[in-house]
Amino acid sequence: MKGGVTRYTFKTLNVFCLALAACAPTKPVVVPPEVIPPEPAPVLVEPPRPEVKTEPPLPPPPPPEPQQTELNRLLMQVESVRKMPATEATRELEQARQAFGRSKTEYNRLLYAVLSLLPSTGGPDEAKAAALLEPMLKDRTTGNGLRAFAAFLYFQIAEDRKMEERMREEQKRADSLQEKLDALKEVEKSLIDREQSAPRKK
Repeated sequence: MKGGVTRYTFKTLNVFCLALAACAPTKPVVVPPEVIPPEPAPVLVEPPRPEVKTEPPLPPPPPPEPQQTELNRLLMQVESVRKMPATEATRELEQARQAFGRSKTEYNRLLYAVLSLLPSTGGPDEAKAAALLEPMLKDRTTGNGLRAFAAFLYFQIAEDRKMEERMREEQKRADSLQEKLDALKEVEKSLIDREQSAPRKK
């Protein structure tokens, strides 16, 4: 009896254990959430720019021709006269004198003064040129080319006259020394002649 109870009890326990196992709460299965990859950042594509046709730059305008000043015109006229034969150059000097007599402008004054210094016109007449140029030095205006040239020419004439004066003084001193030397030679010669003409004592 005991053995049957034991077998019945063991069998009952097994059934009970199986029932407990069937009734025991089961561990839920955790399903990992679906991993969604991040969306790629949008790529900004610039729209094509409209093609702009560029024309080549225009060439710079030519520089304006320099205006001929009164001084340039005067120097060109003087250079032309300088190359003339003496007869034509003298005639140009006379025309310049007459033009200055009719209208005493600075241009006519300066032209007359410069032409009077040229050898081909019978010059140089520095005294006349200096007298013509001197009034242009009293009222000089900045930027006036004629007056600036007149001042340069006037002081150049003054320097030349000073040099000539020094040369004349040097020549005078040289002539004076030569005269004294000639006088000493005459004295020496007369002494020698006197000694030679004197009778010798026996």
